[in-house]
Amino acid sequence: MEKEIAGYILAGGDNRRMSGRKKALLTYQNQTFYAHIKERMPAFMNVYLSVEQAAPYEALDADLVIDQYADMGPLGGILSGLEKCGADALLVVPCDMIPFPGDMALWMAEQYRKTGRPVIPCVKGRILSFPGIYTKKMWPTLKQMEEAKDYRIRKVWETLRIPYEKVPVEDHGWKIANINSEEDYSLLTGAKINISLEEALKILEQHITRITDTQVVGLIEAVGRRTAQDLYSPIDQPPFARSPLDGYALRSEDSKGASPENSAELNVVDEILAGSYSPRRIGPKEAVRIMTGAPIPEGADAVIRQEDTDYGEEMVHIFKQVNPYDNYCFQGEDYQAGACLVHKGERMNAANTALAASMGYDSVAVFREPRIAIIATGDELRMPGEDLEAGQIYTSNQFLLAGRLMELGIAQMTTRKAPDAPAKVAACIKELAENHDLIITSGGVSVGKKDIMHDVAENLGCRKLFWRIRFKPGTPAMAFMYDSTCVLCLSGNPFGAGAGMELLVRPALSYLTGDAGFLAKEESAVMSEDFPKPSKMRRFLRAVLTGEEVRLSKGLASSGVLSTLKDCNCMIDIPAGSPGLKRGEEVCVRIL
Repeated sequence: MEKEIAGYILAGGDNRRMSGRKKALLTYQNQTFYAHIKERMPAFMNVYLSVEQAAPYEALDADLVIDQYADMGPLGGILSGLEKCGADALLVVPCDMIPFPGDMALWMAEQYRKTGRPVIPCVKGRILSFPGIYTKKMWPTLKQMEEAKDYRIRKVWETLRIPYEKVPVEDHGWKIANINSEEDYSLLTGAKINISLEEALKILEQHITRITDTQVVGLIEAVGRRTAQDLYSPIDQPPFARSPLDGYALRSEDSKGASPENSAELNVVDEILAGSYSPRRIGPKEAVRIMTGAPIPEGADAVIRQEDTDYGEEMVHIFKQVNPYDNYCFQGEDYQAGACLVHKGERMNAANTALAASMGYDSVAVFREPRIAIIATGDELRMPGEDLEAGQIYTSNQFLLAGRLMELGIAQMTTRKAPDAPAKVAACIKELAENHDLIITSGGVSVGKKDIMHDVAENLGCRKLFWRIRFKPGTPAMAFMYDSTCVLCLSGNPFGAGAGMELLVRPALSYLTGDAGFLAKEESAVMSEDFPKPSKMRRFLRAVLTGEEVRLSKGLASSGVLSTLKDCNCMIDIPAGSPGLKRGEEVCVRIL
């Protein structure tokens, strides 16, 4: 008689190393872990899911078995399954054994159907515990383990008194592993873990799409924006030869030998103000009264300043000899027609705006401004002005990040505060991603119970680009893409968030806009004091740069301290493995 066997997926446990997330509900290749394993079970099996409680799994199309043996781990789940499922044997697979080799499941099931014995894999003779075929004949041993309060699965096989089949995994080429932690899961989904800052920036650059949308705006509105066109001049500047000062236009040869004792006398035949023009050509012994910026008349090759004359109106006495082209601004000496003075992608600062105006542009094409959103997460956060209850604090990170973005010239910005609820944060990201280019979050990126951003990425169906960067503060920074919008998740500690802004967000803005001006400048400085603490990991210290000397910001240096950011104008970049810094030592600083 063919032995009846069922598939049995273990999904109990508190999942502490996964921030409490239910592993069976995690996704891999667009399937939940549960669906992935179930799909690879032999077709002749009914498949059950062992859980501690039904509520979290109601959305799954699964036959649930509630664990009747509390706090016994996998052993309790197996006992519950053998009692409730009705099959002679269970092919037991932990829900986090991803990817799961389907050929292994089929081979083990067929082996049981041939022999009627329990089946367990081993590596070089060492029992692996799972996946395994557990039979009702094992019931006495399982119950003995329960009574002895010894819940070790490997011990079950070591004390088993009935024959069982050991399957050498290496003979079949099967590869099995458990997803035990956020690091494991991130690696499974292709995220880079514990990477260098440079690696993280390269990943961001590869995934962030540069803004190409353009609009035409007036010159004043264009200030601070990046041009989307080259600006060529249609005219010479100046468009005519002009006087740089108030004086008299003349022929230089008529001033030869002039001095206070021996003045040259010239007839004043015209006057030219700025904005006017004289068609008259200057002849011998003639001069034209001229003002700053006025066009120099034909025949004149120099201008004498009025202080070197007697200010004559009809006849002027010249007290100084001038040479050809003294005080003479040539047509096109600033720039000539056809010259490209502002290049595509340049920021329209005051000088470029003035250049555009001088060329006659009243409007220019610019790239759309980046739209940035900030979400501060935390149940404990309250807005300034609200009353605080026990355990609550005022939200400051969203103001720190928003203020810094404004200092960097970001005008289009949205800020939100969200509770530690993955579904709500995910909904917020969905909404903001519709019209924002970059979303910055603070908080929820480590591995505590309220570090929800892993769940948020999962909820949105997003693959993490990276998680954890080898620098302090702000190590657990994370990034993922939601459609075409980059979501950059920073530490919830104030200086961790601030460091993330300088080290990650500013480069992200540069990739988004093509504007290298967003990148922090690096300079060399000399330590004015000792910093004896060794740094195993690359570390950034808040500091004050004065001239060529740099000192640490006074006060506590913890990443959770906000007050020492007040006078901070740079960060000292300490390489990994540094034994500490000494006074007089040269260091690299990043200017804020």
